[in-house]
Amino acid sequence: MNDKKVNKNNKNTIWIDICTKSVGLLLVLLAAAVLILNVFQIEKLVMYKPTDDYKAPPIEMKDKLELSEFLNNKQQHLKMFHIKGNKKVPVILFAHGNSWNATHFFKKVNFLAEKDYNVYLFDYRGFGKSEGKPNEKGLYKDLEAAVKNLEDLGITKNNIILWGHSLGGAIVADIASRSNFKGVILEGTFTSMDDMRKFVTSQPINGKGFLVFRNIAYNLMILTQRYDTKSKIGKITSPLLIVHSEEDETVPCFMAKELRKLNPKAKVFISKNGKHSEVGWQNDEIFIFIKNLSK
Repeated sequence: MNDKKVNKNNKNTIWIDICTKSVGLLLVLLAAAVLILNVFQIEKLVMYKPTDDYKAPPIEMKDKLELSEFLNNKQQHLKMFHIKGNKKVPVILFAHGNSWNATHFFKKVNFLAEKDYNVYLFDYRGFGKSEGKPNEKGLYKDLEAAVKNLEDLGITKNNIILWGHSLGGAIVADIASRSNFKGVILEGTFTSMDDMRKFVTSQPINGKGFLVFRNIAYNLMILTQRYDTKSKIGKITSPLLIVHSEEDETVPCFMAKELRKLNPKAKVFISKNGKHSEVGWQNDEIFIFIKNLSK
């Protein structure tokens, strides 16, 4: 009997030892995964998707287009595109999202060019042919530098309308929370990057096994690029328009409604149609907002 008890105790001890070592190994692997994800800045590789291929402008815009450059706080050369128009109306400064480069958004702003507005588009550090590598604080500084460049051209903030799309909206919200402008437009903008992570990882996997590993990786990453729009939007005192679509599958529409609650004075347009990067569905509301500010 004693021998049986000893053998049983030995088996239990071995099993406990195996479990302990397995848990220990799992913790080591998780720690290694966290280290790899953050040391190699996987977060930034996932978040920023710049390209350097320049797209040709619409034919009717070609003669109005002018390319220049300006310096940011790091003395990096950033590219600026100016669509020339009527100098007596407000100037629109467009900040694009986390993908491609400014030339991919010519079609987006073309309806304003057709109405003879002065429109400026620029590329953050690392996008298009602008120097440097993107990061949150740097992109805020790049928009500040773009505004400063317009001021050097004699265009004051009270004649500048900031328009930010997606990530560009988070960048616009930051500077607009600290300075007054003629107007501010946030299109397809999220509440925060942490909220975006929660949204993305909560979506149905639909049998796609690789999404399980992606979600684990996303949740293991320590966020350094926060883009916390919801903590800043209430500080915006400039006339504000929030534009979003119920069909937006990239940034959910409920985030626009949350931002509206945090700045009750904001005008809101929620479209029933229009994908995140589609052009046209937002034109009329944006034009009316800008036209009213032009009076």
